[in-house]
Parts: sequence; C-alpha cells; structure tokens
Amino acid sequence: LDIIGAYLIECDRFPDDRGCFQELYRDERYPMFQACKQISFSSSKANVIRGIHCSPYGKLVSCVKGKIFYVCVDLREESPTFK
Repeated sequence: LDIIGAYLIECDRFPDDRGCFQELYRDERYPMFQACKQISFSSSKANVIRGIHCSPYGKLVSCVKGKIFYVCVDLREESPTFK
C-alpha cells in the first residue's frame, strides 16, 4: 500500500463439505502484528459509514461478510507518508 506500515493481507480460504476454514492470524506468518494491543468486532448494516478514529497502535481490520471500503490516513508527523 502507499502508506508505510500499512499492509493488505488476503488469507487463503479452504472450503469443504462442512463449510470452510480460514486462518486470520498466526504470529510466525505476520511478525508485523506481534505487538497486537486490541481485537474488536463490529457489524454494520448496508450502506453504513463509521467514523475515522485515530489510535496510537496498529489495527487489524477484516471483512467476514459483504464488502468493505477502508480508509487509512497516516497522521504520524515524522512519517514520509504523512497525510
């Protein structure tokens, strides 16, 4: 991605006759997230826009159903990708 420290991770999904399995996180595979501070879940109805929040830690965002349009803005003033 165009922002330093932002990653797009597309996980493999393994379907079978029971449903499917998908690994969302494994520390050996994603060392950049080993200092995870918070895990949250939210559900939104169609066409909902949630607010932009600033946090001093990284976030892992996933979409388990439907589509997502995620906006990421670099607000670290010392960063070469600031704003």
